[in-house]
Amino acid sequence: MGHRVALLCSTLTLLAGCAVLGGEPVSAEEMAATLQASLPTGSTARVAVAAAPDLIRYDDGDGAVEMRVSVRRLAAGQADQATACPPNWLKPYDRCTRRNLRGGAVVSVDQDHVQPLAQNGIEQWTVEFATPAGDFISLTEWNAPGPDADHPSRPHPPLSPDALQAVATSGWWLSLTARLTA
Repeated sequence: MGHRVALLCSTLTLLAGCAVLGGEPVSAEEMAATLQASLPTGSTARVAVAAAPDLIRYDDGDGAVEMRVSVRRLAAGQADQATACPPNWLKPYDRCTRRNLRGGAVVSVDQDHVQPLAQNGIEQWTVEFATPAGDFISLTEWNAPGPDADHPSRPHPPLSPDALQAVATSGWWLSLTARLTA
């Protein structure tokens, strides 16, 4: 239930253009700019706000995709729950790893398919990163124009799991989460 409320709050934050339970607003444009700044050095990808307020369009010339970006503040002690890998019985085809980083931060990387049983080829890779101070960044990417697409636009999502993790854990996001309250 906590994950559902957090997801709803994150989505409402982007739709309404305001932070959850106070703080300064974080716009979709700021999210797109932060994603662009967080990309690996030398990246020529173009990043822009997509049609849906919680999606960012990512185009590196190999098949445009959308990414879901969420930033929020966690209440004390919520980092483990927010970055937990889903139970295998719930998502039997996922490949999820979770590890502790130096300084007490936690990150999980979940590589899955949008419809694991249908195997339509659309992959969904998600990184969730939480710091001991309560900063939380979640990035989801697909190998399709969006999560509801009928078929992939490229073989795999554009950023490798390691690159997606590097983007999510970059310090650029902390200026946004610092403006939010738990």
